[in-house]
Amino acid sequence: MAEREAVVLAVAIEAINEMVNHQMMQLPALGGPDATASFKSPASASLFTVRLADALEAVDPSLLDIRGSLLDAIALISKSPVLGSAEQAVPLQRAIEDLQGWFTTEIQVEVWFPSLNENTHLNLRRQDFVEICGNISKHNLTRLTRKARRLRDLLLSNGVDVSEDDALAALDDFYEKFQKDVISYHCTTLAELLNNLRWAIHEYLKPEFERAYIPPEREGELAYDFKVPPTITTKFAINRYWDIMNSVRGGPWIPRFTGTRHLKGRF
Repeated sequence: MAEREAVVLAVAIEAINEMVNHQMMQLPALGGPDATASFKSPASASLFTVRLADALEAVDPSLLDIRGSLLDAIALISKSPVLGSAEQAVPLQRAIEDLQGWFTTEIQVEVWFPSLNENTHLNLRRQDFVEICGNISKHNLTRLTRKARRLRDLLLSNGVDVSEDDALAALDDFYEKFQKDVISYHCTTLAELLNNLRWAIHEYLKPEFERAYIPPEREGELAYDFKVPPTITTKFAINRYWDIMNSVRGGPWIPRFTGTRHLKGRF
């Protein structure tokens, strides 16, 4: 269990660092309230969505011995912590619940589909458009038939019956609305939620770092060590444990901030 926790948290830290950083986004320099974040380019927005969608996909059960996504794995740790106490895991549980709650919220968005000559109000979960846009960003049309079927189902559930071929053609229209409009609008909120999770992981691991850290023997030396828990035995898990301990040593990259309410009222 400790090995799984070390691996999951190491992957989570890496994933968040790859999504929320100053190369991908224009971020508040000093944190604080009423902050805004924005993608630096369409390419960075597209890459962000790919990585965000990856966090929603099922992980390899042979690696982590769990069912579900990376976010599900973090939620499991927050409810049954190993490297920290249940009390220390409360902020982690709150942060992952806030993020998962954002994804599972159902919204209604008016969408014009020029390829179908249809204007409709789509009811869907935020997770739906992130997964579809992430796959469109990642793959060419030959790899998008499953997402076309998903779009066809979404359209059908909202009263628009189209063929699978028409749904495939409509993916570009869907992407135009949700990637370039909706996801860009939510950049601030997503950056805030992910950064909150990053800080929650950091705070959860701090007591373990304080227990495990072995400073250099003599002043001026650079070598330090960690007292790895005895239940972490495989080389892969030990390396990931070092990763998460070093992440605590270095600290999160982005200060805490609260996104402006002006970018939380739509979609």
